[in-house]
Amino acid sequence: MKLSIFLLLFASIASAASAQDFPPGMEHCFRDCDSPARPADPPLADVQAPTRLTLPVKVQLPLKVVPTIRVHLSDGKRTWWEPLPVTHRTIDRNYLLSSAAVDASMIADVQYSLYFIHRGAHEINPIFGKHPNALRYYEIQAPIDILVHYMTWKYKREDDALRSSGYPGHKYAKWHLIDDLITGVHVFDVVVMSVSN
Repeated sequence: MKLSIFLLLFASIASAASAQDFPPGMEHCFRDCDSPARPADPPLADVQAPTRLTLPVKVQLPLKVVPTIRVHLSDGKRTWWEPLPVTHRTIDRNYLLSSAAVDASMIADVQYSLYFIHRGAHEINPIFGKHPNALRYYEIQAPIDILVHYMTWKYKREDDALRSSGYPGHKYAKWHLIDDLITGVHVFDVVVMSVSN
């Protein structure tokens, strides 16, 4: 009963509201008819988009990061490790030339050894065996050369860091001695094989 009375009351209110004459442009006002009519939107062709957007944005460039390396230092009484900046490129022309000499002498040593083994000679180094093939030579020599290149790179990097920090005389100044030693061994082998065969 109460529900039916409520529905009748609601229907009468809705019909009265729909029958009310709204002024032109005010049909959208149902709850608040005292508000002014909304002006019509301008056509899209008349709207001009901003051609350039300028904002006061301050761009800050990142600082240049200088690499460092920990170097073992000593003052005669105590020793310590200190990170020093590396301002010089480690892999430069001198490093590349020294490494190329190691690789070239190693390849020459291996190829000369294979040449004389094919002619009936045998390898005297027990690490390779009496009659090794090329794979046996290079699988042993390549890791040794990679280790030599890394040690030379590390010593040269420490030498560059110490020189840039004002320490010209130190134990890493002769960073190329390992490369010189390995190159000398390979060249000696090539010379001995060439003379003895």
